[in-house]
Amino acid sequence: MTALAATTSGQIVELGAGGGALTRELAHLGRPLTAVEVDPRRAAALRRELGTAATVVQADVLRWPLPREPHAIVGNVPFHLTTAILRRVLDADRWGARSCSPSGRSPAGGAEWAERAC
Repeated sequence: MTALAATTSGQIVELGAGGGALTRELAHLGRPLTAVEVDPRRAAALRRELGTAATVVQADVLRWPLPREPHAIVGNVPFHLTTAILRRVLDADRWGARSCSPSGRSPAGGAEWAERAC
């Protein structure tokens, strides 16, 4: 997923940062990074660990306002929230370009879904 994000430009927004496995890798890209995590303990832990390498926001991704400037969205979101999150992102009034990342229980299954959906 980090390699896919590396092919984009601008700010990176990670939805559902969780324990930070992906967040740490994205931070190495050296671009502005905002990690959104609903769990206050996990968000606080990521803030302490990453310092200035990322902006960590404790919020529900379904209610958090998406950035107005161009950005890449990545995330390993819970399966049961994938549809709601994709609808929210794709319905955003400032959606300017098509971009999909694999989602699902297996990398192959997710990649196939992304190809069909996009």
